[in-house]
Amino acid sequence: MEIFKVNTHRKHLIILFALCIVTLIPFLGLIDYHTKGEPREAVVAQSMIEKGTWILPVNAGGDIAYKPPFYHWCVAVLSIPFGEVTEFTSRLASAVWCIAMVIMFYMFYSKRSSSYQAFVASIILLTSFEVHRAAMNARVDMVLTALSVMAVIKLYIWWENGMKGVPFWAVMFMSGAVLTKGPVGFLLPCASCGLFLLFNGVNFFKALWKLGYVAILSCILPILWYYLAYQQGGEEFLALVKEENIDRFTGDMSYSSHERPVSYNFVTLIAGYIPWTLLLVISLFYLPYNSLKKYTAGFFTHIKSWFKGLDKVNLYTLLVILVFLVFYSIPKSKRSVYILPLYPFIAVFVAQFIIWLKERSYKPFRIFGWILTSVCALVFAIMAYIKIFGFNSPSFLKPKTAHILDIYVDALNSISWFILPIITIIALIGSIYFFIVKRNNKKYNPIYLVMGIVVSLQLFLDGALQPAILNTKSIKDFALEVGKIVPEGNIYGYINDRLMRFYIVNFYTHDRVKRFQIENPEEGYVLIADKCFTKDFIPEYGDAFEIEPVLRTRHGESDLRDYITLYKFKKK
Repeated sequence: MEIFKVNTHRKHLIILFALCIVTLIPFLGLIDYHTKGEPREAVVAQSMIEKGTWILPVNAGGDIAYKPPFYHWCVAVLSIPFGEVTEFTSRLASAVWCIAMVIMFYMFYSKRSSSYQAFVASIILLTSFEVHRAAMNARVDMVLTALSVMAVIKLYIWWENGMKGVPFWAVMFMSGAVLTKGPVGFLLPCASCGLFLLFNGVNFFKALWKLGYVAILSCILPILWYYLAYQQGGEEFLALVKEENIDRFTGDMSYSSHERPVSYNFVTLIAGYIPWTLLLVISLFYLPYNSLKKYTAGFFTHIKSWFKGLDKVNLYTLLVILVFLVFYSIPKSKRSVYILPLYPFIAVFVAQFIIWLKERSYKPFRIFGWILTSVCALVFAIMAYIKIFGFNSPSFLKPKTAHILDIYVDALNSISWFILPIITIIALIGSIYFFIVKRNNKKYNPIYLVMGIVVSLQLFLDGALQPAILNTKSIKDFALEVGKIVPEGNIYGYINDRLMRFYIVNFYTHDRVKRFQIENPEEGYVLIADKCFTKDFIPEYGDAFEIEPVLRTRHGESDLRDYITLYKFKKK
């Protein structure tokens, strides 16, 4: 029996690792930069490699990076073997840390619950929309999430071992988290563990002492970096640190930053767990409400009893969720990626519920599977129709809307016939076979079946549909052409907004875009968005410069949400 358990554990681990690789790594470089966030982070790593500024890189004509450099160090190190920072290498750091998190998550819970439950929870985590998206983005959020989650796990293991010695890996993970996004990297893991210690009867002062020195150790490396960065950046660096770490939390930032109500966190959690949210909604129609009636009377008494009945690892999981959720509900600034560390721990309870549901009814899984299969079939039918019969934009659409629609249709038409049917046909045949032919055969686990369909749909989206659609929004071709027109020297950018830059063009031209207002050049080439040109540039500089357009973007879906033109200028 023990050998069987080991084999099952190893089988789940191999399958999970393979799915992590297959669903993430092959698709990282397929989508060109089309938003401001990714090239803004990637150019920092680019600056580290090309200019050797590893402590406090400055880019975009004088900008200090908003976040500490651990993520950018990871990107730079992973890019060196390739010779340059690319879309693939800049996203590889997020994917690698996500895979590390998922594997550690599985290893941790499989030893404390069951291999089956941990495997289900890990797949739910890996395929949830928000986690999957963050794992394939060149942003700091997934790295911070992975380091925070791994630190939380290592702190629990430290507690299991009697809190003896120093939890070395917890300290290192928290140090990395602080060097990714600031003090929150050690505060939340330590707060979660501290609350758990108090619930387990540990003396308050002992818990404070134990976690206090762990927190201090976690800050040694970050403090060293902050000191070296201050030597280079001075008061400007300190002001940025204060605004990003203190003013963001208190709502005193000098600019509006994603200010939203508390309800936003709950809405994004529901949306972030798509497609599994849909299964949970379907399950509401199949719950045994008659047997649940006895819990409606004395509801809080039953909740209290349930809470007391939790085993240690489930209690720890629940407390981590509460600490992170409460903390990120306090600041005015809220984004869906801030609460990413919640997803692994919520996945534990989602998996427990789904396994419980499977023992009572197959119908929710059958409906869920058919909905996903229908989505696959519908997408396939639309794309096949476009390929066979073509598509003309309706005459009632505005010219701009019709133009954008035509671009999207051309993109869909570019997807090859080989890629188009393979995923949808597999999902359709699988659904018909398992949900109709074998629907009464208990040998087939419906959880595994719907997971297979989810993964198939995800592969199709990442490998074909998203690259085709999102690349139409990129201005990479424009940026590369700008680089050919101005092969060396400065390119200038004029934007009447202190927070915005030409991030995409700046990355693809290797950080050569300088700020026009600061450099005050007498001649050269300048990038200007249409609205800014007529509203700001002409009134301020129109009489002082001769200016002529050279190159213009094909569409207004740039990182500035407007058409961008490259102008040649010379002072009169």
